Amino acid sequence: MNNKKYRLLFTGLIGDTDIFRKKMAQKGVKDSFVDKMLSEAPVIIKQNLTLESARKYADTLSEMGARITIL
Repeated sequence: MNNKKYRLLFTGLIGDTDIFRKKMAQKGVKDSFVDKMLSEAPVIIKQNLTLESARKYADTLSEMGARITIL
């Protein structure tokens, strides 16, 4: 059994900032967190995830226009 935990690194945007903000708001993410992501990139945005959860988050965020690396 693999007990390794993973982190998500946000490195920036592929798409439009306004569209990304709107999609994040629709998911219930606070504007202040999105501001931090955009201003401090690269930044760890999620940690202690299983590989399955990390992939799920990464896929969702990538579809919103984020560049995500699983560490």
